[in-house]
Amino acid sequence: MPSGGCLCEKLTYEYSAGDNDKKVLCHCLGCRKMTSSAFSTNVVVPAGNYQIKTGTPKEYTFNRGCEIHTISFCPDCGTTVSKTVDGLEKFKGLLIVEAGTLNDGEGFGSLKVDMELYTTQRAAWVSEIAGANQVETT
Repeated sequence: MPSGGCLCEKLTYEYSAGDNDKKVLCHCLGCRKMTSSAFSTNVVVPAGNYQIKTGTPKEYTFNRGCEIHTISFCPDCGTTVSKTVDGLEKFKGLLIVEAGTLNDGEGFGSLKVDMELYTTQRAAWVSEIAGANQVETT
């Protein structure tokens, strides 16, 4: 069962991996700001398969058009571990795990990216992932 947590290890989680889990890069401005990076690397899983094991995350909600994003992060070190998106049918019942928070040896290095979102916002110096579905918007 994949598990992970924040930098200070006070907030930890695990989830049941499934065949329908999607590995997704998102290039939107919100994800870039949230991760302080060129894109976010995510594993999209059914929300019921995800469980906080230790700690209590703090949440921050922001709107982007018709989408309502809620990010969950460690109140001590600030690491974002997951997020949800309301307002889009395709994300109903799903939770987005920040893949960089997965523990070593539990699949991060072997993730095969299924899809890239908001490709029109991708930094010019970031290359397209070969074989990944390219989506301009969600």
